[in-house]
Amino acid sequence: MTAPVPPKKADFPFYLLLLPVFFLLHGVVEHPHLVRPADAVPLLPRFWLPIVVGTVLLWYRWRNWQRAALMVFAAAGIYFYFGIFHDGLKAIGGQGFLGKYSLVLPLLAAALLLLFRALHRSRASFVRLTRYLNVLLVVLLLVDTGIGTVHHLNRNDGPLLPPLAMTALPDSAAKPDIHLIVADGYAGDRALAQYFGFDNSAFTGALTQRGFRVVPDASSNYNYTAFSMASLLNMDFLPLPDNRHRTEMGHELCFPLIRRSRFAGWLQHNGYEVHNHSIFALGDAPPPFKIPFFRSGRSVLLLPTLESRLNRDLRFHLVTRFHLPSEIRRLARYEVNQGNGEMADLTLAESRRSARQPRFIYTHLMLPHDPYFYRKDGTPVPAALLADPHNKDPRQYLEYLQYANGRLLSLVDSILAGSPRPPIILLLSDHSYRGGGSAPAVPPHLQLSVLNAVYLPSGNYSAWYPGISHVNHLRALLNQQFHQRLPMLRDSSAFLVE
Repeated sequence: MTAPVPPKKADFPFYLLLLPVFFLLHGVVEHPHLVRPADAVPLLPRFWLPIVVGTVLLWYRWRNWQRAALMVFAAAGIYFYFGIFHDGLKAIGGQGFLGKYSLVLPLLAAALLLLFRALHRSRASFVRLTRYLNVLLVVLLLVDTGIGTVHHLNRNDGPLLPPLAMTALPDSAAKPDIHLIVADGYAGDRALAQYFGFDNSAFTGALTQRGFRVVPDASSNYNYTAFSMASLLNMDFLPLPDNRHRTEMGHELCFPLIRRSRFAGWLQHNGYEVHNHSIFALGDAPPPFKIPFFRSGRSVLLLPTLESRLNRDLRFHLVTRFHLPSEIRRLARYEVNQGNGEMADLTLAESRRSARQPRFIYTHLMLPHDPYFYRKDGTPVPAALLADPHNKDPRQYLEYLQYANGRLLSLVDSILAGSPRPPIILLLSDHSYRGGGSAPAVPPHLQLSVLNAVYLPSGNYSAWYPGISHVNHLRALLNQQFHQRLPMLRDSSAFLVE
C-alpha cells in the first residue's frame, strides 16, 4: 500500500492542528482570571492525537488530504463548539424542543454523515478552501494573541477598593482570638418562617443561652457566595457594573478582594495571625477546601465542548438509568462532606492551641448548602439523591439545616470550651436558600435573609441592630471591640441574576 504523501506545504491542511490551539488560546484570553496558559498546554496532545489519527485513516480511504481534513475539521468543530451552538438554540427556543438533545444530537450526526457521503463522492481538490482555512486560523490566532497581550499589559494589580481610615491598636489593647464561621446557604429566620413555615427558635435560642446575640432580620448584600464574602470582609459594597451574576466577575473582582481583604489585612497589621479554613484563598496561600462549585482552569476551557456538556447534562440520567453505583457515588460529591469535616477539625485544633499572637480564624462550611448529605437525625441521604445536580428539594434542605444546627452548636461549644482565652465568634451565612430545580421560586428578599450571631466576651452587643447587613457587620465589630470610628453604611442589597 502506498504511504501517505503530503501535498505541497501551501496546500497542506495545517488548520487542523491550529484549530485546537485557537480553541484553547481563545479560552485563556476570554477568561484570564480563571485560566492560565499552563492549564491549556497539556490539553493540546489530547486534542491533536484523535485529529491526526482520524485524518490519516480517512486518507487511506480517499487518498486525499484535503477531503480527509475537511471531514475531521467538521467533527472537531462540533466537538469544540457544541456548547456555544446548543446555547444559541436554547436562546432561540427557550427550554422547548429545539434545545433537546434528542433532536440536536441526531441532527448533528446526520449532518456529519451527509458530509461524509458528499466528500466520499467528490473529486474536487478543495485546495482553495484549504488555503483559506489555513489563513483564517493564522489570522484568528494572531488576533487573539494581540488581545491577550493588551489585556496583560493593561492588567491592574492595585487595590480594587480604597483603604479605610482605621487606626493602629496600642500594644496594651485587648486582642482576643476572632472566629469567623460561615455556614454557606443558611437561611435566616425570616426566610425560614415565610418560605418554609419553619420555626428555628430552638437553634437560635440555644445560641442565646450560650451568650450569643442573634441579630433579627440580618441580611446579606449579595445573593452569591463570592460577592457576599467579598463585601463582608471588605466592609463595603462592590464596584459592580450591573446586577448580573457572572463567574468571571467573581474571579476578577471578588476573589482578589477576599484574598487581600481590608479586615484580615488590618488584623495582620495589628499583630494577628490569619488562619484560613475556607473555600477561598487568603493571602498567598491557596484555599484548603476545594469545592466543585467554583470552575477554573481546564474545566473552564472544556466547558463549551460536547464531552463537557454531555457530562454536565446527561451523565446523571445515564448512570441512574443503567444503575452504575460507582458513578453515582462519584456524582454525589462526597468530597464536599469530607471537606466540611476537615475544616471543622482544623478549626478546633487551632482554637485549642496556645499561641503568643492573637488569631483570626476563618472557617467556611458548605452546609446546609447542597448536596444535602444528612437528614435531621443524622441518617445519610442515599447517593442517588445526592448525585442529582438539580436536586434543590426544600424538604431535604430543611432536614439538612436541622442537622447543621447540631454540627454548628457542637463546633461553637468546643471552641468556647477549648480556647485558652475567651474568643470572639461570628457565626453567619453568606446567603439564604436560593431554590432551583423543581423547587418553588424563592422571592429575592428572602434569598438575602441570613443567619447572623455574635459572641463577645464582654457581652456588649449594642452595635448590632436589627436588620444589619454584611457591609456593616465587621464595621460594628471594629467600632465596638477595637474603638474604631468607621461610619455605618446604608443597609441595602443587590439581587444578582444569572
